[in-house]
Amino acid sequence: MHFEEKIEPYIIIEKTNEDFNHWINQNFITNKLRLELQNSNLLIIPQKGFRDRDDLNFPVKTAEFLEYIKENSDDTLIPDICIEDEDYKELALHSEWIIIADIVIRYIVLPLYLGILSNYLFYRWKNKLKDKKIKFELNVVKENETLNLKYEGPADIFQELILKEINKKGNSNE
Repeated sequence: MHFEEKIEPYIIIEKTNEDFNHWINQNFITNKLRLELQNSNLLIIPQKGFRDRDDLNFPVKTAEFLEYIKENSDDTLIPDICIEDEDYKELALHSEWIIIADIVIRYIVLPLYLGILSNYLFYRWKNKLKDKKIKFELNVVKENETLNLKYEGPADIFQELILKEINKKGNSNE
């Protein structure tokens, strides 16, 4: 007999200082790239280190995902990646999880991004999406505050959960 594992969503939202300025002023960003990144309202950011290593890396298929965002958004969303082309490295972890690259994003374009992400997941996994689990992290810049959101859970319901939690956290008096 096969028992289907129920996947409960896991969402943590905390304040952070890792906004656009933090990332575009990292020492691995050249002045030329910094100027390009300043126009962005969505930055794909590297993960620092893996298993005691100091290198920068991105989840597998990040470049493909960036191209998908560019091809499937209008002029409202201005995505870029926070790394020089020659320094780009992917890390493939073979698991049952879909791991999406970390993002810094302006709140105003968050719903558009979440819709594109949802469409991308459907495009890649179609009818298998309801059985998939997803992990990602977002730093959402809203006015003078940046919230770090970590999500782990079902890939087919993340969009509504995240918008609800961000709005709830943004309206609280913490």
